Parts: sequence; C-alpha cells; structure tokens
Amino acid sequence: MSRRRTNIRYTALDDADEQQQQNDREFDEPDAFVDEQFVKPERKFPWKTVLFILFFFVAGATCLTCSILVSSGFTNEKYADRAWPLLILGILMFIPGGYYGYILLCICLKRDGFTVEDIPML
Repeated sequence: MSRRRTNIRYTALDDADEQQQQNDREFDEPDAFVDEQFVKPERKFPWKTVLFILFFFVAGATCLTCSILVSSGFTNEKYADRAWPLLILGILMFIPGGYYGYILLCICLKRDGFTVEDIPML
C-alpha cells in the first residue's frame, strides 16, 4: 500500500439539517440578475455596410460589363488581355454585392423574415 494514503485525515460529514439550512440561506439571497440584462438592445442601421454593399454591386456590375464588351470585340483589340481579370474581379464583387443587395432590398420593402440583423456590421 502507498505511504501517502496513511496521512489522510477524515472529518465527519455535516448534519443534513445544517446542510439544508445553508441551502435555504443561499436561495433567500438575491442572485444579482436583472430582467433588463436579457433584453436585446436596438441595433443601429449599418450605414457603412450598406455603402460597401452598393459599392460592391456597382463595381462588380461595371467590371462584368467591361469584360463582356472587351471579350465581344466592341472595344479596341489592344485591351483584349484585360477581359479575364475584369471577369474574375467582376464575379468576385458582384456575387456578394448582389446577395446582400437583395437582403437590403427585402429589408427596405419590409418583407417577412428579413431584419437588419441579417446584414453584418463592419
């Protein structure tokens, strides 16, 4: 047997009545919770995010339009090497701008299921 176990000192357990009285005292004290702390504060309208959404939507649409015009030959042929970068950049900007633009439009039209909380804060 291990030597460490011989140094343990056992104490008697508290009486059940004393334990019950102590528990009752704990429940009688206020717990410092206030109902107002669970109320969600009103969220401000994210104007900065709205500007980013509009910028991404307009810039993405412009890049896509320029890419289509360059690749279709409507513009000068010396700009033909810029079609693919414009297309990729336009897609990368138009998709999130269009998605959040749709959510923003639904919020402005007050459709069910769309709230300001659907738009991320920046």
